Amino acid sequence: MAIKLNARSPYYLKATGVVNGSFTVELYIYTGVFTTDKPATPQYTLSKEPLENESYSVFEIGELVRDYLELDFNQEYTEDLYRERIAADGGTFEGSTCLSSVLESLDDDYRSGTIWVEADVVSYDSVGSIVNSEYYDFIGFDGYSYFTDGANSELSRTLLQSNTDIYVLNGNRVQVPVFTEEVTSVQFYNGGVLQSTQTISSSVNSNAQIKYAGTTSATDEIRVISSEGTEIINVYPTDECKYTPYKVTFVNKLGALQNIWFFKKSMESLNTESKQYKANVFDRSILSYDVQTHQYRQFHKKGKERITMNTGYISEDYNEVIKQMMLSEQVWITKTIGSETTVIPTIPKTESLTYKTRVNDKLINYTVDFENAFDEINNIR
Repeated sequence: MAIKLNARSPYYLKATGVVNGSFTVELYIYTGVFTTDKPATPQYTLSKEPLENESYSVFEIGELVRDYLELDFNQEYTEDLYRERIAADGGTFEGSTCLSSVLESLDDDYRSGTIWVEADVVSYDSVGSIVNSEYYDFIGFDGYSYFTDGANSELSRTLLQSNTDIYVLNGNRVQVPVFTEEVTSVQFYNGGVLQSTQTISSSVNSNAQIKYAGTTSATDEIRVISSEGTEIINVYPTDECKYTPYKVTFVNKLGALQNIWFFKKSMESLNTESKQYKANVFDRSILSYDVQTHQYRQFHKKGKERITMNTGYISEDYNEVIKQMMLSEQVWITKTIGSETTVIPTIPKTESLTYKTRVNDKLINYTVDFENAFDEINNIR
């Protein structure tokens, strides 16, 4: 069983040996199949000597592991695009001609984003002879722990989100991220009646450690089944007839992609900036100048679009969701207008949050500002 390593927080290894000895840690960081794709040489070899009169040293490896984590969000909205990707990977696809059926069984737009890590810890005495060897296997996530969680916290090994309430636009896919090593199945209920069950299988492939189990069928309860028991998630399908809802996807505390819908009023704006200089527009030959010529001229003009969105009324359970979204380093907005859907990388610009409660605020709505994570004018060179 691999240890979960949340690489946005420090992760410590303790090497134990003898006084006046030394220690090395070899880190093998890789993707693919755990048993066969381990590289021949380590990505990092760390060496250390203990402090005076101590027989151990401590290594921090979280930051090194995170250098190799790549988590992306590639939304694919047509079956043709999905077929193209399967073919590019050398596979074949057999499925329904209806995209909703494809999305029922395949979380094609959400990638696992996890990696294997093997740490070989070796202790030496003062003359260089090996006195102790330890080997650790990890599965690296782009997650983090809070200060109150303590050091080297694995966090949840089942449900990979903190909230047990989900608000979803009615008719859209509702899903939960789960850790495939521990979870055995995910059940979807509506009105107390079991609608479907997704069996979750463990895997030795790094890209199959997170499963985004979901459905587009009517659902008001999700049950995550594991060896630790059953976790229940309440689902609230929400209709919105007046405003355009937006889906925001972010990397949460546990290193999984998570959705949050903003249902209510949104406002878009454009912020620009530039440099300018004062030009000499006087024509000495005629002792005059063109009054239509700019005396002050701009250069390096650029701009970014912003959008301010409102969640609509939600439960206190979403305080943690908003918190994790604001702490996330990777966030995307999915805009669907008519038949056109666009995924936009974005940055939450709201930098402070006052938690809301039913007692203090009665109805809970959050307003969050986002800014596009790119310049409006294409300046990629």
